Amino acid sequence: MILRGADHVMTPDSVTILGGAAAYNIPLEELARRFNTVRIVDIDRSGLERVVEGLNGETRRKLEVHVGDATGGLAVRLLGRGLDILRMAETPSAALTQLVALFNGQEPDMIPDPDYGHAWKASYVVSSGLSSQSTIFPEKAILETFRDRFGSELDQGFFFKRGTFHLRNKWVRSHGEFLASLVPQEGRVYWADTVAETPCLNESGEGPLDAILDSVVSFLNNAYLKTLLTDPGKQVLAERIAERLPLTLASDGDGRRRQAEQVLQSFNGKLAAEKKRLVAWAVMTLVGEDRISPRRELELLGYIVREAERMNPQARQPILGGGKLSTFFPSSLEADSEMGSWTWINDPEGTVSLNGHSYYVEAFILRRKPC
Repeated sequence: MILRGADHVMTPDSVTILGGAAAYNIPLEELARRFNTVRIVDIDRSGLERVVEGLNGETRRKLEVHVGDATGGLAVRLLGRGLDILRMAETPSAALTQLVALFNGQEPDMIPDPDYGHAWKASYVVSSGLSSQSTIFPEKAILETFRDRFGSELDQGFFFKRGTFHLRNKWVRSHGEFLASLVPQEGRVYWADTVAETPCLNESGEGPLDAILDSVVSFLNNAYLKTLLTDPGKQVLAERIAERLPLTLASDGDGRRRQAEQVLQSFNGKLAAEKKRLVAWAVMTLVGEDRISPRRELELLGYIVREAERMNPQARQPILGGGKLSTFFPSSLEADSEMGSWTWINDPEGTVSLNGHSYYVEAFILRRKPC
């Protein structure tokens, strides 16, 4: 989709990639063949160095590397303000009161600095997953500083649960304006971001997990277990089933393993419902361990996500207000193609345990509206 957007650019002078240190999902070499200059902007100097090292000589010759805050100074400003609060606060409670207000978006000057954009203007601007995640780096740094300053830990989700949603929405809207300021009238913007997280049911008790376990039984009833698992996966699955079998059914390790293998072989036959649930549980514990063939693992994860959302409307939680990226388009930009969308599974084990970590992504090619 990034390359399709590049095809819409009539004057391919330069392309600017904001947050480009995670360039594994950016087609840099293809872009270098289409544009005279490829500009990568990121605050992560070591990440940029790794990107450069992985490029061929022709691409390197067209490359400009800018070490800087790709949010237009917002992330650095948020971090600086948070560190000031921690330095001046005399008690943890005083610090938290001010930090919550800060991460709730109550600071009046949290807009991109226009001076950042002068060197980054381009005929094509790429922003992939930057705006919705730009508060994460300041959050982590402030949590670590709070611990060092007061000797106590805050939960990793402290700011997220106490208002970062509002700040993030504010920043994403500002990011759209920032992107518009970087492209000329005939230019294009590729903007992709996460809009929702799923399945978020881990705090809902055992009920949702039990229901998912039953749904995985249905999935396995229609699966061919021999193609579902890798050879090492079959052995590990048998061992995990054996660990849960009653000792009276198998007195030693070898006996329990043989019985587990028999359970697997008879799964699609007349196996008792409780033993099928045991197999389903064991299969779910293998997710994320390279024990399931990759294609089949994706099928299983997609199935779990769909079932969780079908059974519980709270399974999907918005990252952005309204759960749509188009809500945040600036007035000066409009879509130049159909929306692209996909699911980004960041942590398979978290997905299976209904702890979220799978995200819906929306992506657009944008152009400036006619004057």
